[in-house]
Amino acid sequence: MKNLFCCGVVFIAALLSRPAQAEIVFRIDDLEITQGTSMAALDVFISSDAADEPFGLVLDFVVDGGATFLDPPGEFDQDGFFNAGNFDASSTLELAGGSRAVLSLEFTNPALVPDNEVLLARLFVDSADLAPGNYVISGENFFGFDGAGNEVFATITPGTLAVIVPEPGTLGVLAVLGGVGIYHRRRRSSHP
Repeated sequence: MKNLFCCGVVFIAALLSRPAQAEIVFRIDDLEITQGTSMAALDVFISSDAADEPFGLVLDFVVDGGATFLDPPGEFDQDGFFNAGNFDASSTLELAGGSRAVLSLEFTNPALVPDNEVLLARLFVDSADLAPGNYVISGENFFGFDGAGNEVFATITPGTLAVIVPEPGTLGVLAVLGGVGIYHRRRRSSHP
């Protein structure tokens, strides 16, 4: 009897200590740009693994490595975006410091998050002066609630902005080769 009681306590403790299953899934797309590009636009996708119907969502986006968001930091309520037209007047995507932007969505009606990924938002990173390298854009401080006031949970997959050194253009390559050719011709002509 004592062993059965101990097993029951262990089972209940294991259930209580399990992490909550994600209901809403956010994924920030990866993007590769050439150095000197003035703006990088990264897409944020949303889906659900539990047919969730939230009334509101709040999520902070953070970019690392000294990169910053532009002002405004992005957009989310245009044609083709998730649940366009069902946003409350207080829904915003605002800069909350150069490297942080806050997406706050309140829906006029509960919004069924589909099980397939749909575009939720597009984030704008000021990339004009970024050095080559990888910059991670992640999400944190998520809070969501449904029509009954119950908290919903989320999994957030960060994205990477890869800034690469631009490849020299054909004209640049020809200019270098032409300069080398002129140098060799002059050198030959000065040595009879």
